[in-house]
Amino acid sequence: MISELRNLAFKIFPAFSSQQSQDAPVETPVQTPAARIVRRKWNPADDEVLISAWLNTSKDAIVANEQKKRWHRINEDVNKFCAAYSAAERQMSSGETDTDVLKKAHDIFFSDQEHKFTLEHAWWVLRYEHK
Repeated sequence: MISELRNLAFKIFPAFSSQQSQDAPVETPVQTPAARIVRRKWNPADDEVLISAWLNTSKDAIVANEQKKRWHRINEDVNKFCAAYSAAERQMSSGETDTDVLKKAHDIFFSDQEHKFTLEHAWWVLRYEHK
């Protein structure tokens, strides 16, 4: 009886093999709620923590600044908004306030990128950084 069970086990899961036996049943993966990826929405406080961590990490000569994904999106959009803000400053006429320039920068960004700039809180933190 034991030898029959052992032979059956070797048929289903051969020793030292990464492939299944031809007799083994093929199971399809079942999606459970825990297996689904939950998309987390970032809030401005999370963005500021990420920016602070990136700024502090990359100033350290020993630790690299290899943060990925979320930082690249923030960095790319903020850089593009900085260019739009510079263009708005160059177009500034006498009597316009900083609020007018900021609104014009948002308009320039929207016309160039075809989506609204939603990371103004990050721009305020990164505005005067030399990176």
